[in-house]
Amino acid sequence: MRVILNANAQLARVGIGSRVYQVLLEGERRKTKTQVYCRWHPRLQMKYTQIYTPVPCAKWVYYGIAGMRYYVSMNLPAVRWFHRKFEEFYDRRVASKLNGRGIFHSWDTSLASFRRAKELGMTTIKDCVIQNDEGIAKLYPDDPYYKDAKMLPELSESLQYIDYYLVPCEFVGRSYAALGIPQERIRQVEFGADTEKFRPGKKKDDVFRICFAGLVTKRKGIETILKAVYELQEEMDQYELVFAGRVVVDARSIVHEYAKKLKHFRLAGHISQEELSSLFQQCSVFTFPSYAESSAKVNYEALAAGLPLITTYNTGTVVRDGKEGFIIDTDDVPAMKRRLLELYTERKKLQKMSEAARKRALEFTWARYAQRVHDLYAEVLS
Repeated sequence: MRVILNANAQLARVGIGSRVYQVLLEGERRKTKTQVYCRWHPRLQMKYTQIYTPVPCAKWVYYGIAGMRYYVSMNLPAVRWFHRKFEEFYDRRVASKLNGRGIFHSWDTSLASFRRAKELGMTTIKDCVIQNDEGIAKLYPDDPYYKDAKMLPELSESLQYIDYYLVPCEFVGRSYAALGIPQERIRQVEFGADTEKFRPGKKKDDVFRICFAGLVTKRKGIETILKAVYELQEEMDQYELVFAGRVVVDARSIVHEYAKKLKHFRLAGHISQEELSSLFQQCSVFTFPSYAESSAKVNYEALAAGLPLITTYNTGTVVRDGKEGFIIDTDDVPAMKRRLLELYTERKKLQKMSEAARKRALEFTWARYAQRVHDLYAEVLS
């Protein structure tokens, strides 16, 4: 078996890069000949894997794009235009290097690459890390980055070159089925967590600590959390709300507003995975009421740390309502209040859900994810 991975990301880092790295490790175990294209990679000792950076400066270009989006504006037309053109250039560079047969698995839209892969007779897989832009715009029309977004022409055209769609959850799968893609071509493989790094620990105080982690932007549902905690703070004697993550420009005003209103609100900023693990061990509950995600990795990590979740179906969560936490509707402040107060007042239920959360997380490890991806490779080639 020969596999080519196209990951326009930093290999072995967070997000897509970390998932691709897990797939590579499983490939090494199975002795699968693999080529991977990425923005940047550390020095890795691998016997069956070849790693290429088709655009050596890509890492720094994307740092610049991210900086403009996060700190200046999420919707600068010039930045969006440049971002799209650079991705097209990166895609063409990958396409020019493809040869042979096998499986082509891409985490990007990759029109040129998918077209070239089909010309070569490869089996193609698109990794659908989130809904398409148009789908997100419908779910959360106020998002400045996706506002007025339409399906990109290259995505629409690329559909004819894609054999299988790999989705992390039912929520994302439904969004692609809505494009007319047959259900048998949509395969679901859930993400995972590092259950050794993220695990329960001894809490040092009795504070009911409510945590959110991720990019602090309105699309993540932070207003639902802030409003709920503000309206509850007179009913909770000992509490603290902690936001861990970079505050994006579209959320600054609302975050600063509630920083003045809330008695106990801490902005931890962007922190490392090790620091996040330590923070989780001092928290009581994790809140993530996002409007649209793929299958948020941080949800798995919070579960692994033994935190009950209050989240939405749209996050692609593996939480079962009432067992490891609660599923609420997006923008449902009363439901967020009700569930937070329930866990604050019923500490036995909190402890039971905490134990269930850890047990559930152990069902979704990165090793399982990588094994199922390689099982899919073997299945589609057969």
